[in-house]
Amino acid sequence: MITTGSDRIIIPKATWEAKEKIKNPKVIEHHISTAFSVMAEDPSVSDFGIASSLSDPSPIGTINRSQFAAIARQYEEKEDDKNKKFQDERTKLTVLKLVFERGNRKWQFVWNGIRISAPIKSDEFFDKLATREYDFSQGDVLDVTLRVHQVRDEISGVFINSDYEVIAVHGLEKMPRQRDLLR
Repeated sequence: MITTGSDRIIIPKATWEAKEKIKNPKVIEHHISTAFSVMAEDPSVSDFGIASSLSDPSPIGTINRSQFAAIARQYEEKEDDKNKKFQDERTKLTVLKLVFERGNRKWQFVWNGIRISAPIKSDEFFDKLATREYDFSQGDVLDVTLRVHQVRDEISGVFINSDYEVIAVHGLEKMPRQRDLLR
């Protein structure tokens, strides 16, 4: 039983035992957070239902779209280490240097006037890159979800950006091409 204020929530024993078997709950929380982040970005998703089977006529429970953002942020708020945190931000990055291989090699970008290096962690992006859905020229801009890792400075107590990674790519904006004046 869990007590929160005047509310008492009774959890079935089988559910509690299943929870105890989970080796790394932070990984699951991260995946749930990522799933709700993706659903929050898709305007066609109005709610999320949970059912015991795909053939069930209606879900056991439903989570409304208005709660997606809070669930997506919940993982980063629960991070244990008080000296480290991260923030996910949808933003635009100007591409300076490309790496066509999957992995941890870092691309170089300009973000808000700052030169940063970050790996792209999206398999979907590399699948599209392999099928030539993306082609790059100097100055092209990627619309991405950027994860900014931060570390607390011991002296000032403020969080300072330490590392970056691109966790999703939403599109590519091509720079306009210069026209030939004699044509």
